Amino acid sequence: KQWYQRRVRGNVKLFRRRLLKTTLILIAVILPVHFGYYGFMLWFPEYLANQSSKEGTIRPPEWIYIESFYVSLASLPTNIFTILLSDKIGHSRLLSASLVLSAGSVFLLWKLDNPDWTVVLSCLFNAVTAPVFCMLDTIIPAL
Repeated sequence: KQWYQRRVRGNVKLFRRRLLKTTLILIAVILPVHFGYYGFMLWFPEYLANQSSKEGTIRPPEWIYIESFYVSLASLPTNIFTILLSDKIGHSRLLSASLVLSAGSVFLLWKLDNPDWTVVLSCLFNAVTAPVFCMLDTIIPAL
């Protein structure tokens, strides 16, 4: 019960006058980024399955897991890149560039008809979105 009360008091402090603007800005940034990312990643296997059936190719069911593994693995190089170069490039610049590239990669998705290129674009999306999470985790405590 005490743990719960401390959590509630801590959350209430976030909405006091001194922190209200920062809290609302972070909510306005973090919620859409997370909903968009996880929504896309949950929708992606279904989209690939539909795209493969439209093309007439039938892939084995385990292929979806392999494609999802590739997409998840694509974030590894950019996570390493972010760790090594974020101080040189700048946190805000890297965050802004990642958000723009992430949005651009999603908007390119409807232009693709081939499931293989869709996987490549999804890997690109995951790769350019990874720095967003790293930079948010770095910038938020500084606010």
